[in-house]
Amino acid sequence: MIVTNIWHRFSGVRFVFIGLFNTLVDFSILNVLIFAFGLNKIVANTISVSIAMIISFLLNKFIVFRHNEKNNTIRFVKFIVITAFGLYVLQNVIVFLFIHHIVWPGLLATNLIHWIGLKSFSEQFVTINFAKALATGVTMIWNYFLYKKFVFNQE
Repeated sequence: MIVTNIWHRFSGVRFVFIGLFNTLVDFSILNVLIFAFGLNKIVANTISVSIAMIISFLLNKFIVFRHNEKNNTIRFVKFIVITAFGLYVLQNVIVFLFIHHIVWPGLLATNLIHWIGLKSFSEQFVTINFAKALATGVTMIWNYFLYKKFVFNQE
């Protein structure tokens, strides 16, 4: 009862759960593109976030912010602009910085992962996914507040 009440009353709670699902989709696509197909990391990230962006609009519209209007063109354009900046600029800058320049957190994460016994995860795998997780967290905060204010606001 309490969980159901929280789910229905707070868009932030729904946003977190939908965001986690969407993040799983994004990370899955990213890792398949890099490790199965050998794509460049930034290209793979751009493809994975593009697919995730479309899924995100639909889930945010219908589940998080519960908008059912028929005319969505302006709303979708605002969503794309905010999301595109978050995903293509914020996320790629953070991923690039934490893969190529600020490498110690990824190395620390690798050491921690190996210390707990998960030695099959390579340094590259852990570093890429650490950078992506950090970038995703920053982007999720950016998106929630701008979606709420400019995209799915009660006009």
